[in-house]
Amino acid sequence: MDILIVDDERHGVTALKSIIQQYSLHLIGKIHTASNIEDASSILSTNNIHIAFLDIQLSKGSGFDIAKNIPPTCKIVFVTAFAEHALKAIKHQAFDYLLKPIDPKELQHCIEKCALQDVPQKEQFLTIKSKGITIPVLQDSILYLKAKGPYSEIYFLDGNVYTTSQTLKDIQEKLNAQFIRTHKSYLINSKFIEGYNQKNIFLKNNLCFNISRLGLQQLQQYYGS
Repeated sequence: MDILIVDDERHGVTALKSIIQQYSLHLIGKIHTASNIEDASSILSTNNIHIAFLDIQLSKGSGFDIAKNIPPTCKIVFVTAFAEHALKAIKHQAFDYLLKPIDPKELQHCIEKCALQDVPQKEQFLTIKSKGITIPVLQDSILYLKAKGPYSEIYFLDGNVYTTSQTLKDIQEKLNAQFIRTHKSYLINSKFIEGYNQKNIFLKNNLCFNISRLGLQQLQQYYGS
């Protein structure tokens, strides 16, 4: 995602840019900066900006003046030292509202929310064939999937298990982004992850599985750690 930072104080731009590069670099493309309304408008008109971080109080005008001309495809995040502008920010369709000094974790969470909304989500249902019957199941109800030779076993939070004649690779292409390939034999629903270390991943229902080296990288990338 390409982003725009608008702040007329150099240290404000530097601080925000530094936090983004430290905590969310894997989600970010080009970082544009502007110190006034004119430069910000020029950048917005010539680039596909995904997130605009707008300081509210500028030396000439305000971030609200910029927000009026931001396309709906760009998410607006107001950045300010004053909490009293929150209601006005909501009226300007703000995606988020961050108070200075910026909390790195809040900023990271904000960017991750933006990224998730930018990713086209596949259907919430997954259709599987089991014993000659096509069964639609909610993806959110799947705890994990396990490879079993040319078949796959699908485990649900309620304890049900389905076996289907599809490989994990084939099924993964039909799942949304919340499913992570943590091992060649496992696809895990991140919704139910309770923690992980260098070798293992821990899920609800007291489940524990091994993680491959590539699987660990996938987890670290997914959580930005």
